Amino acid sequence: MATYHLSSQIIGRSGGKSSVASAAYRSGEKIQDEHIGQTFDYTKKMGVDYKEILAPDRSPAWVQDREKLWNQVEMIERRKDAQLARELNFALPKELNKEQQIELIRNFAKEQFVDKGMVSDLTIHHLAGENPHAHIMLTTREIGPEGFGKKNREWNDRELLKEWRKEWAEQANKALEKVGVLERIDHRSYKNQGSKQIPQIHVGVHANAMEKKGIQTERGDINREIKELNTERDKFNTTKRNLMQEEKQYLAEIKAREKIQDDILFGQPNQKQPSEPTQPQPQQKPLEPVGKEIGNGRNTLSVDEWKREVSQVKSKTEQPQPKFASDYEFKKPKTFQEIKTDFDQARTELGRQRETIDRIDSQLRSETDKLEKFKNYEERIGDVEERLGQLSRFKPWHWNEIKALEQSKANLTKNKQTDSWETKREHIVQRITQLRDKKQSEKKKLPNLENRYKEAKGTYDQRPAKIAAIKQQRNLDKSKDLLERYQAGGKLTTQETKLINSFSKELNIKKSP
Repeated sequence: MATYHLSSQIIGRSGGKSSVASAAYRSGEKIQDEHIGQTFDYTKKMGVDYKEILAPDRSPAWVQDREKLWNQVEMIERRKDAQLARELNFALPKELNKEQQIELIRNFAKEQFVDKGMVSDLTIHHLAGENPHAHIMLTTREIGPEGFGKKNREWNDRELLKEWRKEWAEQANKALEKVGVLERIDHRSYKNQGSKQIPQIHVGVHANAMEKKGIQTERGDINREIKELNTERDKFNTTKRNLMQEEKQYLAEIKAREKIQDDILFGQPNQKQPSEPTQPQPQQKPLEPVGKEIGNGRNTLSVDEWKREVSQVKSKTEQPQPKFASDYEFKKPKTFQEIKTDFDQARTELGRQRETIDRIDSQLRSETDKLEKFKNYEERIGDVEERLGQLSRFKPWHWNEIKALEQSKANLTKNKQTDSWETKREHIVQRITQLRDKKQSEKKKLPNLENRYKEAKGTYDQRPAKIAAIKQQRNLDKSKDLLERYQAGGKLTTQETKLINSFSKELNIKKSP
């Protein structure tokens, strides 16, 4: 993956540096510093794959000689704290081949430095390795046919360095685009990019050398933790993007499936089915008042007769409503939107639970690695004791080694038994126990979530088949009605005839021409 790196430093006498020594080391050559009378020999240095001096057209011919160039720089600078040269370090894109990398850095150096009047001493290291990079040493004075002139203070402007950083990113991205590579680099910091990525710290030359030998360093451990955190963040963001993309696809499917559902249940879209005529409810018959006197010429009822008439009227007025589809109690099925919501919720909860377990695993690995460091003390003390057992105090030539081993054992034991180490170790052990318990607790929730997800997914996947079956049954019922109408002497349209023919087997008829 292409990475961005462009750093700048001043090579000056105040830091005890020599431009001649720096040039010899970067180019892998043997150069004598006439200013201090010392020869720097780096001819055995490995990994120097390309070197070239680029100078303005008006420069004298001796600038192409590396030894003469930098000795002239040392001679013209008189001050003990003089700035001798400026060095820029570039990380070259690994996606480019050797020729493309050289062309990229040469064009950049010529356009940004040489055309402005600087002499550029370009060296490229490890083109075929994992870390191809370039060093460019720049002069700080303007140069003409007669040699170096005045110092150009404008080249020290920080805004110019920012411009170089931006321009390098743009030219490198153009080179990547030219060869069809999708990766891009950015000169801005994570903060300016609006990214939540955690930047790594600078490891340094010595720590980097130790890491290459397999010796873990504190700075290397910090960067490894940062990489792990950034990887987890990238996984989360990728999952989030995928879920958002799937959500868009589901929303698009909803409209199509709901349209099919509406066509099945209600016929053509935007066409209302005529409602069935409602049965008129029987009106309650007014009751005759009970006469208080007998033989008064009115229809009189006894109490028992009056109760029987009231019960008969109530039985007529309180008829139960007819049930749907004979005696079957119809339950409204879930809509596609409700089914899709259940499926999405089950999938999201399952994904979050798995992410929680993965995060606990990551924390558990980190704490376990810390505990291993404390166990190393016990192993080292055991190795010292084993060696002491092999040595004899009666042999004088063993005395010095025995004394050194005893001192080493005392120091290791002292460090192991200090309160800070013991407290930290106890805390880590407690933390590991808590994480293991938490992991087991979270894993117990997985089966229920997985079952719920499978059920929701099964319902979601079966929905199209159910809709198709409903539509098929609806067409079959319609075909039966059309067949009865045809047998009764009615006429059919071409479309209705095709529909009946499609169900000829179910209707047990021959297809009509």
